[in-house]
Amino acid sequence: MKMIRKISSKSLTIGSSTISRQANGSRILQSQLKRRTSYPTTTTYHRQSFSTSPPSSPLVTTSIISSSDFSDDEDEGEDDDGGNRIAIIRMNNKPVNALSMEMCKELSNAIKTVNEQQSTSDEGAAAPVSSIVISSSIPTIFSAGIDIKKELYQPNPKRLSEFWCSFQQLFLDIYGLPGTTISAVNGHAPAGGCMLSLACDYRIMTNNPKYRIGYNESKLGMTAPSWMSQQYIDAIGSHHKAELALLLGTLFTPQDALQIGLIDQLVDDDEVANDAAYAAANAAANGGHDMNMNIVEMVAIQKAIEFNKIPLIARNNIKKLTRQPLLDQLNNNRQEDSDTFCNFVTSSKVQNFIEQYLNSLAQKSKKSK
Repeated sequence: MKMIRKISSKSLTIGSSTISRQANGSRILQSQLKRRTSYPTTTTYHRQSFSTSPPSSPLVTTSIISSSDFSDDEDEGEDDDGGNRIAIIRMNNKPVNALSMEMCKELSNAIKTVNEQQSTSDEGAAAPVSSIVISSSIPTIFSAGIDIKKELYQPNPKRLSEFWCSFQQLFLDIYGLPGTTISAVNGHAPAGGCMLSLACDYRIMTNNPKYRIGYNESKLGMTAPSWMSQQYIDAIGSHHKAELALLLGTLFTPQDALQIGLIDQLVDDDEVANDAAYAAANAAANGGHDMNMNIVEMVAIQKAIEFNKIPLIARNNIKKLTRQPLLDQLNNNRQEDSDTFCNFVTSSKVQNFIEQYLNSLAQKSKKSK
């Protein structure tokens, strides 16, 4: 496979964010990339990148690429930034992408910024981003879920309420997004991490038997709220199987997650982990500046390109028809949902379970040193 990259460096400012932009420039031709997943013969990528938090320690980073030329004619579509644009939103909250209030707000802000951005050049407006890939910059971890120690253990009542509001909003922002959303799950995704993935339209996961995904809140003496439970039932398709998984706090392997419906596609990364051609193509796809894009992100981009072939208005209407009931359920009962959650979490029994869990993590950390 030949990957052709036309790039040049340019920058513009949107609000307070500076975006690095790449368009017309030198061409990089890469050798064939051997993998199980097929790719277009020729693709032109234009990449933008920005962060929604301070550059010293960004919790979330965003890159926008435009794939507007899929023909063998290298000049066709050149300079066309109005084509299919895809955003890659990466979680970067080390060590495990825990969902604190700040992290939830950063993710929501990144999604809203991408969705609202209408221009990629100084000359005029371009089509909005029509697909978003949500991924992680941390190897082996997509997201470990809610930051239990920071948000749930002996919480300040006001902050707890604000946190849950930000967690609800994050779900609404992803699940209710008009454009296509794809999760690139490169590692573990328990509890809230699973929620992030399930909120997307299409879920891709690394096929590593060591990784786990699912709702395991019951093992901490907690329960997923009604809207997360319904999300689980919708994904699995069987009320009874979903109920059993919730009761037992089951965490599924990628293969089992694929079988039960939590994941739509698995990707084997062993074939390209040490492949020089893959590394070269990875760098070329990112303007010669290696983002360490993992194989799941690469496959997610190709799936986004496939979705982008469907008119955006059709995708919008289909999602509205299929997702509006659950969105309405949460939107119409946000305060009640928040009160129920906060009262439950602050109960003495649940606090005891959380303390035991945190103590067990501390013991495991000591033994590993």
